[in-house]
Amino acid sequence: MITRYSIPMCIGLAALLLASCLRSPSFQCDQHGADSCGVGATCEPSGFCSRTDSSCAMTGRRYVDSAGQLAGQCVDVSNPSPDAGVDANPPRQTSTCVVGPAQPNSDDCAARVCERAPGCCSSMWTGDCVRLSATMCGRACSNAVSTGSLNSVGVGVSQPSWHAVFTLQTGDWTSIAWADFDGDGDADLAYSELCDVHIMRNLNTSDGLLEMERIGGFSIPGCTEERFVWGDYDGDGDLDLLHGSDKGLVLASNTGDGSFAAPVELLDSSHSILDIDVADFNQDGFADMVVSVRDGPAQLYRHDQGTQKLVSGWTGPGGARRVVWCDVDDNPATGPSIAAIGTFNVLSLYRNVGGSPSAAAEFAIDTPGVLLDIACGDLDGDGTAEIVTLASEAKGGLGHVRVHSIDGAVVWTSPTAYISKSIDIGDISGDGRLDIVVDANPPGSDVTIPEPFHVFRQLDEPSLSFVDELGGDWAAFSDVAALEIVHLDL
Repeated sequence: MITRYSIPMCIGLAALLLASCLRSPSFQCDQHGADSCGVGATCEPSGFCSRTDSSCAMTGRRYVDSAGQLAGQCVDVSNPSPDAGVDANPPRQTSTCVVGPAQPNSDDCAARVCERAPGCCSSMWTGDCVRLSATMCGRACSNAVSTGSLNSVGVGVSQPSWHAVFTLQTGDWTSIAWADFDGDGDADLAYSELCDVHIMRNLNTSDGLLEMERIGGFSIPGCTEERFVWGDYDGDGDLDLLHGSDKGLVLASNTGDGSFAAPVELLDSSHSILDIDVADFNQDGFADMVVSVRDGPAQLYRHDQGTQKLVSGWTGPGGARRVVWCDVDDNPATGPSIAAIGTFNVLSLYRNVGGSPSAAAEFAIDTPGVLLDIACGDLDGDGTAEIVTLASEAKGGLGHVRVHSIDGAVVWTSPTAYISKSIDIGDISGDGRLDIVVDANPPGSDVTIPEPFHVFRQLDEPSLSFVDELGGDWAAFSDVAALEIVHLDL
């Protein structure tokens, strides 16, 4: 049975006609000098004036009434053309904006990314490849933020201001994972209501309308905690879903015809899974996994020449809350490194040496609190990735976001602490610089207080610096448990 959900978005014709009649005469500051906009105003690259407006999440500026077709719209740094307006996006190759297998042409962005990181094309198009495409090709590949919370899933975009384009009521704490599993250029969704997994295809049938189609799912009876991830596990070019929980690890294979096979057990219930991540660690063209369990060490599992046999190898810290593959040194020939979070307040990085992780950690960072989440990406654009961490001073307490260099030094700390569980990084502003998004929940158990997520938007400064901006709240009056940046081609 197919279930469809949609949120229509429309603007009345009468309102548009009225706005065009009342609009002030057009004035182009680029023809009268940069200071012709007046005190406190800015002459934008589009040739029109803007003024400060904190409700504009991307730039904090809004065009004045005399800005022609752009009048009243938030300034969009990725699209300054006065002829197009902020609602007309420049052409982009959507294959470089989603997490899925890449099929690049010789002259497109994906080809350049795969020249730098061959695994993006030979194995799979991962989140690291998405971030590379954003920084190397100026792709605005991270224009939406999705949240999974108590009893809901939501996703929204920042233009013209933060607003939801899809929401769905669920029945429990909800996890989310986006990826283009059908290869049509649109990000699709898997969400789970405490181990009741639903797989939804993005139909994206009209501009401004996100329409989702439920095509299947599965349940893990008796499961109480979970973590799942997309990856091309069997090497057939289609993204599969790996689901880990306190009942073990299962694989739901993508059949390639728009459906998924029944889940197959890879690790039994003696493995209580805390986290899982997938990448081609030894560069043999097949996906490898690092799996963290509650009562034992983290382990690396390699594919055995394309079969579904898992081969145990390296072991890491026990009880790791988060494990993330990360190409910290931007060296595709050696594959990614492993960043692993310990049970309490230690982040360890293990260097990839000839296709095997080093026996000892490259470094270990003591953080002032319990590590809740990590992300990895080249924030400063120097070719070497940084590690972003979220830590709380106590369980359920206030936490800061920190950016670490690969030698362990803290290079930036958020000035404000939030009650948070999840972070992600991506080019939200479309300026080629990676930004940080963190969820925020009200103190205590008072869910009557709505709290938007926060965007730490990276500034154009010599050293890493960010400005804290309010995002949206797709889960009003409901605590957020998971947050993910995603591209939606609306």
